[in-house]
Amino acid sequence: MRLLRVDKLADAEFIDKRLATAISHQSISSEANKRPDVVKMEKFLEVELGSKFGAEVQPYCTGKQKKKQPTDPDLDLPPILVAWYPPRNSASNDKKPLLIYGHYDVQPELTGPNGERLYGRGSTDDKGPVLGWLNALEAHKSAGVEISVNLIFCFEGMEESSSEGFTAFLENMAMISLKTWTEVEQLTGKEKALYKKICFKLKDFTDAIGDTKVPLYQDPIDIMMHRWRYPSLSIHGINGADASDDPGTAIPNKVTGAFSIRTVPNMDSKTVNDTVTNIGVFPEHVPFWRANYEEPNFAAAAKATNELYKTDPDYSREGLQSLLDKKSLLLLPMGAADDGPHGPNEKIDRRNDIEGTKLFGAYWHFFAGRILRRYRRTPFSRRNYCPTQQPAREWGIDEVQLKLSW
Repeated sequence: MRLLRVDKLADAEFIDKRLATAISHQSISSEANKRPDVVKMEKFLEVELGSKFGAEVQPYCTGKQKKKQPTDPDLDLPPILVAWYPPRNSASNDKKPLLIYGHYDVQPELTGPNGERLYGRGSTDDKGPVLGWLNALEAHKSAGVEISVNLIFCFEGMEESSSEGFTAFLENMAMISLKTWTEVEQLTGKEKALYKKICFKLKDFTDAIGDTKVPLYQDPIDIMMHRWRYPSLSIHGINGADASDDPGTAIPNKVTGAFSIRTVPNMDSKTVNDTVTNIGVFPEHVPFWRANYEEPNFAAAAKATNELYKTDPDYSREGLQSLLDKKSLLLLPMGAADDGPHGPNEKIDRRNDIEGTKLFGAYWHFFAGRILRRYRRTPFSRRNYCPTQQPAREWGIDEVQLKLSW
């Protein structure tokens, strides 16, 4: 099929030009001196979508960033980029609309593409996947294949900083409806059956965290459920204490810390927020959201996965900040479980970047109900395949998971 030009365009266009350029922009939303780089990254996407692909682009300014300290600099929030392809004045009413969300800001630290593993901050979270959608668009245009849906892109630049400004933007765009819940929902047999189908072993978890000690839960299903469906607290840093290896008895007069609480259905975000505030902490919160994996949106992604990878996808309850409640939401990743987003060596595998682009394109057609059965997988080596240790990484299972996000 002509869409196999994805392979021909991959190195020179998708990786060496588009991905490398995006990674070169140190768009760190949490650092004031990097705000110009965040804006440059938005302008890069604006030019790619508008000038190169002919999309209708509209950057939305959302005001000033809130100051946490009086001495903080005066900063404008990065623009939220919305693009329509084809432009609204030429879009077909016979095609389904499809909104694609992503973010172009990153965490600190940065490297660059390197061989089969493309290292760089943002390579898997979230510049690589964002550009995967653009790559799929370019592949269609290069091959002369019509896009089967009306695409709407929405890319923000503050996702790594609590998505400040995004709530107000969505409310102004009349895209949001918030709900309140009270307690953690009960586990059903139908949901538990989904976990049993996932190939996940205790060693997979200990290898991922770099610790061979047995964790609190020894059953892989229990580990997945406490990672995904139950609330959790994560400590991100402690400041003010003595971090040296020297023994000492000095007691600092002040120690500060940063932590986050993962909320799940049916927790009341306001109750959690008030409880944390009562102990002297001033939190920022985003309510949980749920998706229905039995919706046609998920069915289309499952068919695309099966068509391209010849395997059924896993469904997982993964997290992502989102405020689009009462919408059909789907996380369709291209990365693998060992990509290390937010870690010191974030990467995306070259093969996943290429095959993920094909997956995105196939998903568009299945979502539109216009099935194409001429996608083909790029051959790759089996020489490192180990059925008991590396099935997900070697055969690309993780990167084609449909992540059910609640």
